[in-house]
Amino acid sequence: MQLPGSAEKYRIRRNGGARDLLAPKGIAILWGKGNDWLIGKLKLGPVGPDEFISYKPTDPVEIALLRNALHIETNDPPKRRKLT
Repeated sequence: MQLPGSAEKYRIRRNGGARDLLAPKGIAILWGKGNDWLIGKLKLGPVGPDEFISYKPTDPVEIALLRNALHIETNDPPKRRKLT
């Protein structure tokens, strides 16, 4: 599928796309197929396998979940669990 001229620069992926533009603002773009577990955990569904959803969490637990899954960026360093 060919995208109209200017739409090509707003891709829904990393490496210069919409996710890179929105992640520093705390907005996650989730894909119904690849991020279904995260969509379910956040109770955002239903989202079909060919659909995308944007979400800006306000709850600290949801912010941590999306930050640790590398879907958003915040000024705070991510809190990682220590593996034993």
